Amino acid sequence: MIDLFVKDLKNFHQYLSEHEVTVSNIQILADTDLGGFSFEDVDGNVFGVTNIKPHQTKKETSL
Repeated sequence: MIDLFVKDLKNFHQYLSEHEVTVSNIQILADTDLGGFSFEDVDGNVFGVTNIKPHQTKKETSL
């Protein structure tokens, strides 16, 4: 899986949905605005989308 970073998770999810891309529900971590979702390309390849930056600590992103 390839993960993509976006600043505005909800708007990107809406954009993909409006363009008939198969997307999962957005999963948000408790007490944060951090999360992600996945989508499929026309060949069925799955990509992840997140707004969690790699440098953020495990404590910040733990469930």
